[in-house]
Amino acid sequence: MSRQSTGYWFVLPALVVLAMLIAYPVAYTGLLSVTDSQSNFVGAKNFATVLRSRATPQAFWNTLYWVGGSIVFQVLLGTATAILLNQHFPGRSVVRSITLIPWVIPSIVAATTFAWMFHTEFGIINYMMTAPGLIEHPIGWLTNRDTVMPVLIAINVWKLFPFVAIMVLAGLQSIPKELYEAARVDGANFWEEVRHITLPQVRPVLVAVTLLLVIWGLNSITIIYAITRGGPANSTLITPIQIFRIAFENVQFNQAAALSVMFFAVAILIVFLYIKALAARPRRGAMTTNAHVLPPKQATAESTPSSRKKAGKLERTGLGTPFIVIGCILLVVICLFPFWWMSVSSIKTLRELYTIPPIWWPAAPTWDNYYKVLFESNIPRYFLNSVIISVGSTGLALCLAVFASYGFARFDFKGKPLFQAFVLVGQLLPTAAIIVPLFVTLRVLGLVNTFWGLILVYMIITLPLSVWMLTSYFKAIPVELDEAAIIDGASRVGVLFRITLPLSTPGIVAVVVYSFVTTWNEFIFALCFASDSSVKTLPIGLAEFSTEFNTDWGAVMAASVVMTLPIALLFLSMQRLFVGGLTAGATKG
Repeated sequence: MSRQSTGYWFVLPALVVLAMLIAYPVAYTGLLSVTDSQSNFVGAKNFATVLRSRATPQAFWNTLYWVGGSIVFQVLLGTATAILLNQHFPGRSVVRSITLIPWVIPSIVAATTFAWMFHTEFGIINYMMTAPGLIEHPIGWLTNRDTVMPVLIAINVWKLFPFVAIMVLAGLQSIPKELYEAARVDGANFWEEVRHITLPQVRPVLVAVTLLLVIWGLNSITIIYAITRGGPANSTLITPIQIFRIAFENVQFNQAAALSVMFFAVAILIVFLYIKALAARPRRGAMTTNAHVLPPKQATAESTPSSRKKAGKLERTGLGTPFIVIGCILLVVICLFPFWWMSVSSIKTLRELYTIPPIWWPAAPTWDNYYKVLFESNIPRYFLNSVIISVGSTGLALCLAVFASYGFARFDFKGKPLFQAFVLVGQLLPTAAIIVPLFVTLRVLGLVNTFWGLILVYMIITLPLSVWMLTSYFKAIPVELDEAAIIDGASRVGVLFRITLPLSTPGIVAVVVYSFVTTWNEFIFALCFASDSSVKTLPIGLAEFSTEFNTDWGAVMAASVVMTLPIALLFLSMQRLFVGGLTAGATKG
């Protein structure tokens, strides 16, 4: 078999799955958008109906506000955190681990925890602001149209800035030290190094991360749906939630498909304009170890070849100790306090929960809330469902990604760039744009309210990025190792399993953890395709839990802890390999 044919066979399974899960639904969405419920062609009627709705433009602008506001602060806070964690100080590894806690916590848990923290009467936020006199009266943060969206954006920033931080940190650690040595010879201080070296060097990482944040922001509805359902008065209604309402509450699939087509077109336009703007922006020339990083007038007399030899003896410029200490304290508090408050609230009695001033630690911790969750609700069943679906989807996605990534990394064949672009489109595709055709397709196949239905559709959000991550990792492995094994009589599959995979353990772990965390947290697909309690997942069960118990916040917090613990333990047990694999994929890709 020729090398070209072998490459095709490696990538074919993943491409077929993505074609079924993405290409077909996209085409079917277009068909539904121009027909009625009887499959009669109606042209642009569905589009006109959707555009006449007052909710459509409001949802569009809310979506831009939600995505844009989140990304700005996620990138700023994430970059600042990465620069802080790149400094040398005792306990740095512990602080790095704590920093990743918000990203590991499921989005639905973050939503319920912050909903309790921002509670108008008994929330800790209002107390912490009224006690020192920052505000006179408690504020209805989540019921006031002027404050609700900024609060939701703040929660979203808290959830995702650690991901930005770890990716930027990988970029920082790949910057040649010679650049900083040259800067110190030129008399640069820490902030000048950041401006002239650090930010230009990590720009490619920031570009990739920002693009991911755009797509994730367009797909993200968990926090908004769980806290406000798009209210009050549609002030937090975003387009994905509007699509869900039209399709599954109003049962107007054709109109929902029309809105999905428009949403998909706008999303692609945003991504295109973003990439075009970056391409048009003049790029700085690559810096070398002999380049001055300060403006000419600030260059010192020390910037001579002889003085450059002494650069290695210079102390490394960095943040001062007070900045590091204050920054680490703030970072630890920001990352840990919501989790700590959730845990403490889960062991309080009702009287202690609804006491002002709040009780920071219960006099006699109670486990009644956990008993209610574990023995008087469906949470254990939802927990088992989530385990089955997450393990199944992660395992299947990993198998497909391993073969496809090896094919892309090791073989050249006709259409390879096109196939790689197709895989990336899967990552760029807003899931809300294909919800309707996926539901119709799964219903025809009898896969609605089944484990297999969710396992398959979850691969839409895990398989593309898994292929991208592993392809970058496989490319970094010397091809000479493959050639030597083949000369010794090994087959291509044997080379993959005996050489490539053992050398790619961090990358494999990164993909497994990423896929499992993503599927464990997934909300929108489970909301649409799992209405039966026999297949409902934990995120949906937790979203409904407050209604089931009339917002018994102690039980809600206990359920949140139950959902968080498995994913936290998985992450802690594989943290080093995960971070190593994720950052290696980022810097090699």
